[in-house]
Amino acid sequence: MLSEEKSSLEAELSECRQQLELVQCDNGVNKELRMLRALVRSLQEQLTASQAKHQRLMMKRSQQCRLLIDEVHDVHKTLTPCPLIIFKSTSCAGLSAVLKFLKF
Repeated sequence: MLSEEKSSLEAELSECRQQLELVQCDNGVNKELRMLRALVRSLQEQLTASQAKHQRLMMKRSQQCRLLIDEVHDVHKTLTPCPLIIFKSTSCAGLSAVLKFLKF
């Protein structure tokens, strides 16, 4: 009877040890999962900040381009009429060609 009880208790102890190992393994996985989530969150914040910075830079360049176009329009108005100047382009690419023509 005692040997049966001893065997039963040893089996329970073995099962408890296995469950403890699984719990400890899960804690390691959970820790890694938390670290990965924190890393992903950090990368998402960096991406959002980078996109916002890029957007601000593009808005600034666009504003500078519009100001240059306005200046060229003003300079064009002060020049004597010249049939060779056809000033329809209001893009930055067209602006560089106009500036070369006007020798700025």
